[in-house]
Amino acid sequence: MIAALSVPVELVLVLAVVALLVLSGALAIAETGLVRTSKVKAKVLAEDQTRATSALLELTSHPERFLNPILLLVLICQLVSATLLGILADQWLGAWGVLAATVFEVVIIFVFFEAVPKNWAVHNPERAALMSAAPVKSLLSFPPIRALTSALIGLANLVLGSANQAASLSTSESELLAMADIATDEAIIDPSEREFIYSIIAFGDTITSSIMTPRPKMTALRSSVSVEEALAEMLRLGYSRVPVYDEKLDDITGIVYAKDLMALSQSSRHEEIIRPHTRSPVFVPESLLVTKLLKQMQSSAVHQVIVVDEYGLTAGVVTLEDILEELVGDISDEYDAAPTRTSPRRARYRAFRHADKQQ
Repeated sequence: MIAALSVPVELVLVLAVVALLVLSGALAIAETGLVRTSKVKAKVLAEDQTRATSALLELTSHPERFLNPILLLVLICQLVSATLLGILADQWLGAWGVLAATVFEVVIIFVFFEAVPKNWAVHNPERAALMSAAPVKSLLSFPPIRALTSALIGLANLVLGSANQAASLSTSESELLAMADIATDEAIIDPSEREFIYSIIAFGDTITSSIMTPRPKMTALRSSVSVEEALAEMLRLGYSRVPVYDEKLDDITGIVYAKDLMALSQSSRHEEIIRPHTRSPVFVPESLLVTKLLKQMQSSAVHQVIVVDEYGLTAGVVTLEDILEELVGDISDEYDAAPTRTSPRRARYRAFRHADKQQ
């Protein structure tokens, strides 16, 4: 039996229990609010340039620095309050008081100082995070608390070893795609915007051979044809530029532009052959990433490149329009027939969806 306590001491213990429970509830709100606030969201909120938003951005940039200390402090608050409450209950009601205190701790503490605060924070994550950020930052910078949490967490890391090391906090492609799906389901973005996000993510892994017009479907002109013949063929097909070859398609010598042929035709030079009037072609390997291809085409100021295989033979052709269609879908003008194929963007989206279902 614990020695009898004086009334002032009992009052101090009661106040201590209440304070510890309130603190544990506040920390529960902080834990849930901060965990549910991403670094990206914190950066958006930080545009307000307030003390709370600055603290929130700092905390969310390194979640491992606040999560374990908060969990430890919540545990300390609840254990100490439960111990003090047991002492008081024993003084007031004896053995039955200890039983009543146990029930109180399990029901009241869990419901009002654990479940209720966390559920409120789940439904109001931004408000909870902003409300908690500055106090939590100040609390964690308090030397005794910082020393205690560092020592205990260090002991845990020593026991668990490398298994307790913080996991990578980077967001994977699959997580980004899942976020896009959730945003679409919640009507935050349109389905077409979700497909666009899929296309952008896939764009970085796409290689040139997957978007090129393959050799059998290429349109090319012999270098020996006349300006008039070449211009008539290009106007018939609706092309503004076409590869030019000598004897066979593997001997591409240049790219002929319709505007150059028009200028020659107006100058009464329509009987000349087109070879001297071609522009130098740009050759790229079929394994080149489309992102690098786009940069190369931008730096070279060309809209069409010749794709070659590992043996240097012509594999196909890629235009700037092909690259854009990989992102935004089919681009048709008044000269194009109605599209009969699935756009590269939609095909890529379906491939992602199929792969996701298989996992």
